[in-house]
Amino acid sequence: MRRQFLFLLLGLSLLVIPVLAQDDVPEATPEATPELDDLTPTYSVEGDGVVLDVYFGSLQQGRAGLLGLRGDDIASATANLGMRNFDFFEMPEREGWWALVSLSMEQTIRQYDLTVSVEQDDSDEPQVLLTRFNVTSGGFIQQTVTLVPDDDLEILLDPEIEASELALIFDVASDTDTDVQWSENGFGAPLQAELTSPFGAVRVFNESLNTVHTGWDFNSPTGAPLQSSEAGTVAFAGLLPIRGNYVLVNHGRGVYSGYAHMSVMYVTEGQDVRAGQVLGLVGSTGRSSSAHAHFEMIVNGEWVDPVDFLLMGLP
Repeated sequence: MRRQFLFLLLGLSLLVIPVLAQDDVPEATPEATPELDDLTPTYSVEGDGVVLDVYFGSLQQGRAGLLGLRGDDIASATANLGMRNFDFFEMPEREGWWALVSLSMEQTIRQYDLTVSVEQDDSDEPQVLLTRFNVTSGGFIQQTVTLVPDDDLEILLDPEIEASELALIFDVASDTDTDVQWSENGFGAPLQAELTSPFGAVRVFNESLNTVHTGWDFNSPTGAPLQSSEAGTVAFAGLLPIRGNYVLVNHGRGVYSGYAHMSVMYVTEGQDVRAGQVLGLVGSTGRSSSAHAHFEMIVNGEWVDPVDFLLMGLP
């Protein structure tokens, strides 16, 4: 059975008390993630001996969607969305081919064509299936954040420091060919705690730096254990200026989970970890002024809403 999550979304209270551009954060009470056998496509597109299963209707900015492909003699397949390609992959002991489509937080809101090119063993020409879907607003809020006067924290408001850190993370997360390491149990929360500062929030630090919150924060005290969301391999474990003690886990096929601001790290780069394994302890390292856990996810080179991803049905 996939793990069940009950997240209580309270006021945005991490770092300092920010002033929000919206009165309320959209509430969410996640339900149980669907079992593999319960995965039902939103709709299907039939081709000549192949069927494309689409497991979403519209998609919000900063979200990921699942595609499935069924048929005989499939050699390979690729989904194309604008200038981006998403390769389909097979999974051990599971039928069909699968792909994850991810949208950036800045994805233009409009209707998109999604084409799937299928190479088949018995055909010299690829078969192309076409569908369309709408990209809708991610509903991102704006926060004003004032850091207390502190030389060590204020120097981290330099946009070049943040840009350099992001470049390093995305370089590490550029491998999308690693085999799937997640199990039928699905991804789980790194700890059970109140969720605060939401994914995608546009933050203005000390009226000088505009940045985007790339994950969700958990309101948790120093020393609480932070667990791996699923099985994978540690792609990075080290100290970063913004994220502090940071662990990035590669779960295969372009899916990565990141854990920031830890006081202590228990894993090293290259280490295989199991689902639920303790990666380290909650802390307040990096650009942080109070203990909390920051949890983020990358799918095919884009930040995606980690809570939304936890609730996705996955093969």
